Amino acid sequence: MEQAASLRQRGALARIGIVALNLIVAGLGLVRLGDWRRGLAWMLVQLGFSLAFTVLVYYARPPGFVQFVAVGIAVLMISAVTLIVPMLATWRSSAQFGLVQPWWSRWYSIIAIIVVSWGINFSMPPISPTYYKTYYLPAESMLPTLAVNDRIFVDMRGGRQPRRGDVLVIRSFGTDYVKRVAAIAGDRIAMHNGVPVINGVAATQSPDGTLRVDYGTVQVAQRMIESLPSENGLHSVLDIGKFAQDDTAEFVVPPGHIFVLGDNRDNSLDSRFPHEPDGGMGIVALGDIVGQPRFIYWSRDRSHIGTSLVSR
Repeated sequence: MEQAASLRQRGALARIGIVALNLIVAGLGLVRLGDWRRGLAWMLVQLGFSLAFTVLVYYARPPGFVQFVAVGIAVLMISAVTLIVPMLATWRSSAQFGLVQPWWSRWYSIIAIIVVSWGINFSMPPISPTYYKTYYLPAESMLPTLAVNDRIFVDMRGGRQPRRGDVLVIRSFGTDYVKRVAAIAGDRIAMHNGVPVINGVAATQSPDGTLRVDYGTVQVAQRMIESLPSENGLHSVLDIGKFAQDDTAEFVVPPGHIFVLGDNRDNSLDSRFPHEPDGGMGIVALGDIVGQPRFIYWSRDRSHIGTSLVSR
């Protein structure tokens, strides 16, 4: 009788409110009910998962598209478990409550737990902008490799010297661009009939059909398979026709810089153009490299989803 007298029924709104505490910190609803063992266990599970994921992201090799999807699914599943299971347990246990609550389940303890948990979360490095980031392509300068509105997954960790053929995200005068490295420090580079010539060796190009492009008026561009000297792989470029920068004087890339081109050679303001007065990029300092795209994770052309952007 004494035990029954010490309990009261909770209304539905009160139960929902207690269950919702788990949305702030996993297991917090159970702590509010006085079940500190299960509540603490779920808090540790959530913290352990966050720490493990942070370590994995920082130390593991950059994922390919398949690994990216697999990790994404795993994270969603684990997050769902750490969210739904304690909420269900809280709902089942919340029908009644004791008139005398232990100190760890009172409102001031709940606030303290929230403050400590948020402090731990804020002290952890922000994973997305620090290690990886996503971008979308607003322009056609990297056609046919990247189309307008393609979404790409970018490794922001750096640490590797750029190589010829690498696709990079570069910050130029406050704006981020995606371009391909054509020459590195010490290289002599010139353009001859639209073909990069590096240290006296011309890039190899072979026809690969045509592509219709719309620049206000529809034009037919020649698609070419290109390989830069010493490039580890092949890539595609577009040639619309004779262009002012198809022929340039030889230029030596200074130390600490790279020379970049867009794959859409006749529609790209890149290292062939100075920033003033042409609005180009000029040569790019290594410190202006933001990250290296890994793959396309979304595209209007579904066949491009998963395409690797890393030189092999």
